[in-house]
Amino acid sequence: MPADAANRKTCREELARLITLAMVTNVDIVDEVIPYETVNVERDSAIVITSNGTQRLISGINDTRWRNKFLFEVLVFVKKSNTLSDNQGGANWTERDVENKLDDIDKYLADVLANNRVNTNWSFLQFTDDFSDIIAGRERMVDRLTETIPYKVESRLIEITYIEAG
Repeated sequence: MPADAANRKTCREELARLITLAMVTNVDIVDEVIPYETVNVERDSAIVITSNGTQRLISGINDTRWRNKFLFEVLVFVKKSNTLSDNQGGANWTERDVENKLDDIDKYLADVLANNRVNTNWSFLQFTDDFSDIIAGRERMVDRLTETIPYKVESRLIEITYIEAG
């Protein structure tokens, strides 16, 4: 069979599924996990996972396997206190509460990563060596804190089959 390179989409969607299970279904730490880039984040807290690059290398000399590395950005959005909906405490939330929420999400994301470093879709999941970036901003009349956390996934080695012409 011809080569079947690892698919970045599969890894991105699996990462979103794991984060949803750990942070929405089990503990309700965030309202929503979105496995693609979007300009419409309506919820009070959300995580958006976007693809940010690919590196494909031959595993070694005379090897016929790809080493696939995918870079993802995990974007964490938390509305500031004056824009939270009533079910999230609205005006009762302080700036401290918003900062604490962002910190709690960061901690849970680190737990998800630690618990899923290896699975059927990748051989290694890790943070990059870069610091995350936190920005306070205003988008569509909503004040938010946004944290960008870079993740790196190395997928399993994929056998390359060469087909000779002739």
